[in-house]
Amino acid sequence: FFIPESLPKGKRVPLTCAGAANPLSGMGILFRSRVLILCTIIIVVTKIADIGVGEVYGFYLNERVGFNKKDFGFLFAEVSLVAPVCLLVVMPLMLKALSPSLVMCVALVANAAVAVMIATIWSKWPIFAFATPVAGIMLMVSPIVQGIVTNAGSENDLAKRLTALVAVGDVCSAIAPLPFGVLYSQLHGEAAAIPFFVSAGLCCISAYLATRLSAAVEADVAHEVMEEAGVGSDDDPVVSEGVAEQIAQRTEARMAAASFAGVNAGHDLLGTTSQPRLASQPRLSSAARLLGTRAGGDDSQRRFE
Repeated sequence: FFIPESLPKGKRVPLTCAGAANPLSGMGILFRSRVLILCTIIIVVTKIADIGVGEVYGFYLNERVGFNKKDFGFLFAEVSLVAPVCLLVVMPLMLKALSPSLVMCVALVANAAVAVMIATIWSKWPIFAFATPVAGIMLMVSPIVQGIVTNAGSENDLAKRLTALVAVGDVCSAIAPLPFGVLYSQLHGEAAAIPFFVSAGLCCISAYLATRLSAAVEADVAHEVMEEAGVGSDDDPVVSEGVAEQIAQRTEARMAAASFAGVNAGHDLLGTTSQPRLASQPRLSSAARLLGTRAGGDDSQRRFE
């Protein structure tokens, strides 16, 4: 109300409460496909596990091994150095060798192992040697999920999907400290390590869900191809075999595009520019052709070849 309207008068829309009556309605887009549902659950579980235990991290280390202000200063400095290396160097290399779902699985299992290590910590040095590098690897999960969500539907509602995903993550980040904080406040002695075991269990659940992402992507692609070809699941098996190669190509292209989008999301997380973007553009165009869509085109150009 204090900033002048920037749109021309002919394009202005009256402010109403009708569209904002239900602030959660926009999140419904995350339930349109199996891939989006899986990605949403992974983000929810991972945020709760990571952010929740992070709130009791300092108190536990101080009580367990006498972590002081100087130790935390070194820890934060190490994290600030490790995070860019993981997102700008390690993640692109891993995505070249492994699928996005497998990279996520590795990161989540490693984080679960570190949570167990912290629960049974006996000295300060394992925190600097193992916990901090794995914390940097854990940062790869969110960009990779965003990359998969980016390629999990039409370009027309891309912004809605990503906005809804970020909103879900923010909500979980806001509420996660409450249960972990209450739980930790009720525990004493050796039992104070329980929140870290809970976090490890949640990371293992996310890792298992990550292993199902490739199958979910393939199932969604198969559904799209069958619809475009006018082929049902009960049709002639010869016809079904004819579209099998198309399904495999689109699935591979979609995961490749997700890897590239995940790398760009990692750059965005750090506020840097992904220089390989132009060099990788032919790869994206090729992936778009395999997906049956013109690069930069709208969904109406999608066709079955």
